[in-house]
Amino acid sequence: MSNPIATRPIPRHLQADERLRAMCLSGAMTYDECATGEGRGDK
Repeated sequence: MSNPIATRPIPRHLQADERLRAMCLSGAMTYDECATGEGRGDK
């Protein structure tokens, strides 16, 4: 299964919504975060 990728940062108020995050709608990383490993602890 793939992780969702966003073209721009998800607003903080949406990231904080546990319901949206559980549905994988607000936890997407941006392309830049994926490329650098930022947000996953892969730095």
